[in-house]
Amino acid sequence: MQSFCEYVTQLCKELGEVSEHIIRRANIERSFGHQVFRGSRNPSRDTVLQLAFGFEADIDKAQELLKYAGKNALYPRVKRDAALIYCLRNHFTIIETQRVLHEMGLPLLGTGKMK
Repeated sequence: MQSFCEYVTQLCKELGEVSEHIIRRANIERSFGHQVFRGSRNPSRDTVLQLAFGFEADIDKAQELLKYAGKNALYPRVKRDAALIYCLRNHFTIIETQRVLHEMGLPLLGTGKMK
């Protein structure tokens, strides 16, 4: 199995995207995002999920990103995961997703806490 950085780099090539655009759409700090793409930093589960939104991934692609990163899959019986699944299925942006999480009183992506 490929490493996570190899997988996301390949995915960028397949989609004709550059990592900079994915990182911006994922709302990830630029230098950290590039370190993840280079493989010098390991992403958290939230960072992987943010990248899924950056890739405009469907639920299957998001689950695959989590698998390559060695993180737990989204599980619909977990309230926050169910909200994220809903957002992925409905092609929400990261900003729209953060709003849904906030309105539900759930931790935002990338913060580890509620805002």
